[in-house]
Amino acid sequence: MKKKIVNDPKKIRMQLAKLIANQKVPSKTVSTIAKSLASAPYEIRRIDICPYGFCCDFMINGNLGKALSGLADLKGARFRFAESFPWGIIDDSIRHLRTSYEFDGFNPGDSITNFR
Repeated sequence: MKKKIVNDPKKIRMQLAKLIANQKVPSKTVSTIAKSLASAPYEIRRIDICPYGFCCDFMINGNLGKALSGLADLKGARFRFAESFPWGIIDDSIRHLRTSYEFDGFNPGDSITNFR
């Protein structure tokens, strides 16, 4: 059975490039990070820079433990933390899950120092 591609690596690479445009991160590093994030088994709803590296937001409908297990094992990424929030009053089985990943070659502190 062919594995379904949930996240497009090219779109993720473009989003990452916009986030870190003011930093000197090699294109190869951006591509490596994009491929790693694209391998997530759930659709990425949002990517942002956070204290450890990149935070990704997912919408999970179902087993939270299974989702965390799949998201904690992205190749090339060091899983740092996850936060889970109920998404709505009507259906509390849907969760907003924010995960944080650290990657070699990207220092999120650089984005802070570049504002000086």
